[in-house]
Amino acid sequence: MRHPICTGILVALLATATGRDTLSGLLGVGFVLLGFVLKLRQEEEFLTTRFGADYLDYKKHVPALIPRPW
Repeated sequence: MRHPICTGILVALLATATGRDTLSGLLGVGFVLLGFVLKLRQEEEFLTTRFGADYLDYKKHVPALIPRPW
């Protein structure tokens, strides 16, 4: 994964929200996910500008947030 820390934070927040069984907790996870997606887009635009074709190739082979089982 290209952003393992973000994935870990999202999993922890989702587990907490599910454990507390509140709608507001799940809504909070949604807002955090939206914030991460916006941040990741900006970060990856910078990395693509900085590293060009090498980073584009890396993006093709490595998923952003959800790991592949293979």
